[in-house]
Amino acid sequence: KLATAVDDFETRNLHQSAAVADHFDDFAELFTSR
Repeated sequence: KLATAVDDFETRNLHQSAAVADHFDDFAELFTSR
């Protein structure tokens, strides 16, 4: 059960950092388009 909890935690972290990376991409596009 602990291993599953750790897996869930890591998966959530991955999704979170992926979302953050997406936001940074949007930011970069905003700055470069100006």
